Amino acid sequence: MVSGSRVLARALLKADLMKTTTIFASFCFLLAACSQSGSDLELDLTGRHLDAAKADGSRVVQRVSETVDFLADSETTPALRFHVGIEVANLAYHKRVGIVYSVNNDSHWSRAEARWTEGERWIVTLERPAAGFRSLKYAIWYQALGVTYWDNNRGDDFHVSTIEHDGVTSFVSPSAPVQGTDPVCVTVLYPRQSYAAMPSAFLRMTKDAWSHQQDVRPSSQQMGRDGSTSMVGWQFELGGLLPGSVVEMTPAVIEDGKTHWGTPYGENMVVEPECGGDCLAAAVTWKQEGGFGPTLVQDGTVYVAAGGTLRAMDAATGAQRWSAQVDNSPLRILKVGSVVLCNGAENLAGWDASTGTPLFVFTAGSPTPGRVLPGSKSQIYLQANSMLYALSPKGTELWRLSGARKAMVLPDEDVAILTEGSSPEGGVRTTLIRYAAETGAEMWNLRLPEPAAPYTMNSVLERPGPDGAIYVTRGSELSAVGASGQVRWQRDVEYRSSGQYGGELGFQSDGTIIFPGQRPTAVRASDGAVLWQTSGACCLFGGPTVGPNDTVYDIRGWKSRSLEAWSDGELLWSQSGAGLVQAFALRGADVVILSKRYYDPDHTIGVLLQTVDLTTGQIASSLKVADDGGPTPTLIGHAGSMVILQHIDGEIFGIEL
Repeated sequence: MVSGSRVLARALLKADLMKTTTIFASFCFLLAACSQSGSDLELDLTGRHLDAAKADGSRVVQRVSETVDFLADSETTPALRFHVGIEVANLAYHKRVGIVYSVNNDSHWSRAEARWTEGERWIVTLERPAAGFRSLKYAIWYQALGVTYWDNNRGDDFHVSTIEHDGVTSFVSPSAPVQGTDPVCVTVLYPRQSYAAMPSAFLRMTKDAWSHQQDVRPSSQQMGRDGSTSMVGWQFELGGLLPGSVVEMTPAVIEDGKTHWGTPYGENMVVEPECGGDCLAAAVTWKQEGGFGPTLVQDGTVYVAAGGTLRAMDAATGAQRWSAQVDNSPLRILKVGSVVLCNGAENLAGWDASTGTPLFVFTAGSPTPGRVLPGSKSQIYLQANSMLYALSPKGTELWRLSGARKAMVLPDEDVAILTEGSSPEGGVRTTLIRYAAETGAEMWNLRLPEPAAPYTMNSVLERPGPDGAIYVTRGSELSAVGASGQVRWQRDVEYRSSGQYGGELGFQSDGTIIFPGQRPTAVRASDGAVLWQTSGACCLFGGPTVGPNDTVYDIRGWKSRSLEAWSDGELLWSQSGAGLVQAFALRGADVVILSKRYYDPDHTIGVLLQTVDLTTGQIASSLKVADDGGPTPTLIGHAGSMVILQHIDGEIFGIEL
């Protein structure tokens, strides 16, 4: 049994109901009709759906669920039991709630009363024989203070309709529209033609127009008798479908080795969850006015600096934990240990991450924007004006170095600095130096051998390896330097620098290095031997990520980008979509979140936030977060399964996926 609704987030609904209660109660006390409290009013069962004023406008009454059970046993005729959940505003103590309905498109409308369950929740239960069922159409009514209010699905009524083909009858519940993450169920009925063996059923479905498909097994199966006919019923629970997604499906029953498809070819059942206006607003778990500025999502907290204020919000609820004044024109927010940092245009400021207590303001030699080096957990490294400053968590300067244009924090928090200059031989002299974290003392100094192919001064310090190895890119050549300062190997692997393509190294569990580039390359860490290269052409966006089972996930392409999964140089799957904007790992690299801009084919339809199963490449869910021509929100991070976005107007959204 599953439920579905068109209500917005629960908090928004309750707020609407409270406001509506106050307004309607105050108004009705001015009417003579208020004296009819508790009266048995007649219902107008004709022309109801044509009256727009009765179509959900007041939100005094709303459907909040619709479920279907298939009931069958050897003693009774197989039946369908429908449950409709209703929520009303508390306009008066005496009230009546129910539905009017029509079965199998009969012109006659009947009335059914609801029973109270809890709070302001009511439920209507209808039971009808499964054999011969074709449709159920209904609308909800609510009587209080002498007035009848309606929820009739915006004038269209709620309508559960069956599809019949090749002896298979099937229908979807809840009837459209489906809201947010409410579970969806498909019921399939089939009269047995043979008794040689029990028939089985599955549901074939797609979320990306049959680029990928999956077969769903039933969650329940029952059998009963209708006279001489044995009827089997299956129910398939699909879970929640986000607004903006489109799901096509067709059921199938297998009997005596023959497959009976429940829909004609090309006429599949379609479920397209709606959200009654703003899909993003319908799906958000929480929303805060953060202002537009630098953001950071880390350790279950959302930090945003805007309008002279640094705010810390709980990533799960959006509740503000603390706020503090910011006066250094922040360009970036970082967190080192227990200190939150605002990297500003003229200085670096720090606050206690738990309380928001100001800790320090540090100003470098001149008001030039600096850069805090990532990777440290105990002390702060600020790179500014060709200087590298080492600071304590309280902002005290520990030591400084000059000439540090290219620097990187190593796993043990020592610092590596790369310098370049012209050699007497006419080439480029590249020097790698390591400094101790505690004192800034030089530990070793290594001049790297010149590459075989000439290159300009654009060397790159790559992400350090898990064993502390330092990797340097010069043109298409890679150099590996051990933690103690010896060159391990130097190889040309047709690599293009991360400075050009924005990617970074990945490491598999056995130490194999994955280098991004025009052709992502796997290199053995011990000797630099190339193990495999992808066959894809230009160009990489972002860089590969090493996920579960050492699978390499790669985003490539420009206008038409694709997410690819590789294993040992073999392409496992590819999920393409015009205008892929962002992607990152979610839930420990089990799911990737994509922001996609779709074209049809000459104009933008909208922007979707999607999850992709990293094992199969199939789209798991989809949410429309921007309309045609509207501003694209930015994915700023995630905390567990809570995805955090920021709009151009500064609003911060949390969406549970």
